[in-house]
Amino acid sequence: MVSFETDGEIFDTFRLIDYIDRMANDHNELLRWWVSIRARGTMLPSLGVVDLGSQAGSVNAISRSRLTHDRGSLGALANPVTVEGSTGDEIVGLARDVVESVREDFRSNSSQYSTRFSTVLRSHRNPEEGLLCIYPVSANSKAGDRAKNRVDLFGNGRAHPPVIGLAVLFPPSRAAREAVRIGGPLGGRGR
Repeated sequence: MVSFETDGEIFDTFRLIDYIDRMANDHNELLRWWVSIRARGTMLPSLGVVDLGSQAGSVNAISRSRLTHDRGSLGALANPVTVEGSTGDEIVGLARDVVESVREDFRSNSSQYSTRFSTVLRSHRNPEEGLLCIYPVSANSKAGDRAKNRVDLFGNGRAHPPVIGLAVLFPPSRAAREAVRIGGPLGGRGR
């Protein structure tokens, strides 16, 4: 990947870097990172591959479609972990026995939890370890035949580069006292 563009209205890179630096330098948190490229296991000719550069090479592209009423959004980028057994992207870096133990506890005591399973699972992450998921999204991504409220990623017939989606998962902090928003609808400068 030689060049890239980012939308500063959606993702404030400088705020992200500042937060990680502060947590590492001031609190000994976010010192190590799991990095996971969330590519398809097999290549689909309709999606192709995405070149991530010399170290990662070419990987099988995934498909994501846009929300009909929010043309700038991919909707949910990550594959969620579920209590029913879906592994999801958030389990990267967690021991299998930890995931299964938390899953069983959540099933048995779900009435005691006022939050989602993924949030409970995240509380078992080591505060020293962050997770970065990289999503190589094909420019040829199409909305599924049965998809409601979704449209093709690019519908104008012109050639487009692939989209590289990023998801940064932070473990619970032992030290953070404030919420810092670095992306999403409220993350742009001046908002």
